[in-house]
Amino acid sequence: MRRLLLCLSLFAAAQSKPDFTGTWRLNLAASDYSDPSAAPPDQITVVIKQKGDHFEYQWEHRARGKTNRFEVDATAGGAPYESDAAGVVSLEWKGESLIVSTLYNPGQDRQSDQAEVWTLSPDHKRLTDDLTVHPLKHGAPVHVVRVFDKQ
Repeated sequence: MRRLLLCLSLFAAAQSKPDFTGTWRLNLAASDYSDPSAAPPDQITVVIKQKGDHFEYQWEHRARGKTNRFEVDATAGGAPYESDAAGVVSLEWKGESLIVSTLYNPGQDRQSDQAEVWTLSPDHKRLTDDLTVHPLKHGAPVHVVRVFDKQ
């Protein structure tokens, strides 16, 4: 009986992780860029492919006539993903939220980091990204809440 209960609780825990798969477009009107150091972009689009704890996503950010793109291929709880464009990205589950931690320029004077908390709405049509950026060593943190609608 104990084994059955353990199996059922593990199954329930595995089922509680949301599936972020989809194409997500920033809803600027629903987002909060009120931090004086935050500059709202023209557009952000994220394409996410998730299989269990494994994530592949492409991020495209457009602002002031410039487009930046990067890709991430990582597993929650696994080794960090490293690239010049994306930085050092680690994923971790915290309940039904995905924590996305990124480190830029590790070990350098220009080192900075950011922490994101991704959550899905109950209907899975809206992704909220609660972002805190810790700029260079002496800069004040910047906080933004980005809201994305599923396309």
